[in-house]
Formats: sequence, structure tokens, C-alpha cells
Amino acid sequence: MLYHPCANKNEVNALKKLIKGCLYRHVITPYNFLSPERPLALVTWGHRLEMSKVAPELVVEFVRRHALKGPEQTYRDGQYTLELKEQAEVVSSIDDANLCPKDVNINMK
Repeated sequence: MLYHPCANKNEVNALKKLIKGCLYRHVITPYNFLSPERPLALVTWGHRLEMSKVAPELVVEFVRRHALKGPEQTYRDGQYTLELKEQAEVVSSIDDANLCPKDVNINMK
């Protein structure tokens, strides 16, 4: 997940909550090169979804359709630690056997 540092904090937090609830293997980071019109983005190998506002159903559909299709298949803790703020929590299993296992009933505020 990428977000422009000037993006609406409520939208950024809502998208973070969705992603953290969808899969264990993820990276969330600010990215200055997103447009002000679409300051939120999900990226996977060969696909991206840029947004101005979070649409939970689209986020879940994107994750379920495109996540975990890249060549790297590792989930070891400590793989990437540069400026790591918090460890990810396992959502369904350590290898993300079930993407976005909970219903999308997330309060967006």
C-alpha cells in the first residue's frame, strides 16, 4: 500500500486497516509520487489500484484477485526491517491461505 504523505489521514488509516485485515505479507509506506487526485494506491506484480477515497469492496476485490502473485514467496519475520514501525500480524495463516477473511464491515471513520 502506498499513500501520499499529504493524503487525508482518515482515508489513509481506513486503507491501512483494510490491508492489515486482509493479509499478513504487506508493506505500507508513504510515496511522494502519487498524484493529489489519487493519493492512495495498492500495488502488486503487474497491477495497481489508485484511489482518491477508500472503497472497501474494491480494495478487498483487488487484494483477493491480485495479491501473492509475485515471485517472492517468503514470510520470514525480519526480512525487511529498514524503518519498520510495527510487525505485521498473521490474519488467516502465515502464508495468507485466506485473503481478507473477514467481511468488509469496517467503520471508515
